Amino acid sequence: MAIGSEIGAMTAFLIARWIGRGPIEKLLGDKADYGLLGSQNALTLAVFSSRLLPFVSFDAMSYAAGLSKLHFWRFAIATFAGILPASFVLAHVGSAAIKGSYEGTEWVVLGLGLATSLPLLLIALRSKTR
Repeated sequence: MAIGSEIGAMTAFLIARWIGRGPIEKLLGDKADYGLLGSQNALTLAVFSSRLLPFVSFDAMSYAAGLSKLHFWRFAIATFAGILPASFVLAHVGSAAIKGSYEGTEWVVLGLGLATSLPLLLIALRSKTR
């Protein structure tokens, strides 16, 4: 699952980069990478975080990252690092569902959800107060 997701994400990234980056730069000029969109660290963190959140569109994030100036290798690493926890959780939950015994699986999923969403919520609140 993780390898297939990684290949699909890299393909979407490269399609957006080859087809869409040029028109974006023509349309927006110097503003194409304005603010956080020009920061490699911020973009890498955004890709990594989006991979951990199940409600963020996987494909849309891959295409959006391809339109940004994010380096391909950073995208690949952030995507793979973000996919691994989700793959583990899905495999574990699926295994527990087949066996019919959850034995704390709900707490693992809840803990991972909180560990992912709380830092993002704090960042959003901090940037809103500025």
